[in-house]
Amino acid sequence: HSKFIVSKPFMDDELILVCGSEHPFRDKKSVTVDELSGVNFILREKGSGTRELFESTMISKGIDLNVNWTCNSAEAIKNAVISNMGVSVISKMLVNNELKNGRLFHIKIDKVEFKRKFNIIYHRNKYISKPISEFWDLCLSLNKR
Repeated sequence: HSKFIVSKPFMDDELILVCGSEHPFRDKKSVTVDELSGVNFILREKGSGTRELFESTMISKGIDLNVNWTCNSAEAIKNAVISNMGVSVISKMLVNNELKNGRLFHIKIDKVEFKRKFNIIYHRNKYISKPISEFWDLCLSLNKR
């Protein structure tokens, strides 16, 4: 959030609601935003893009969140949800394996999607070396696959 930062779109991402095997949401295909009120959430730390997108969307829907635990580690969040300590909204890319092996469950939220775009960012006065430029090109080419 600075006028000195240059931002280049890199790849699309989606945040999803996940729960563990013993959570009451487990057998639901979807929930309403009202059903999220009072649910124990495990979220990223304040200032993270994930939390910012989720909270701003929920605030716009008039939902008060019960943030039970805050953590800056996606692995710790996944493990806490798998252990049925609460639910979380997390990048789908980070939980693909857990969804496939049945350790986590994706629950859709009616009429809500959390789409975002990752960006390569840098200070506008930063010298861009050849290795940095080549790395960015590699990242962008991998995303086009």
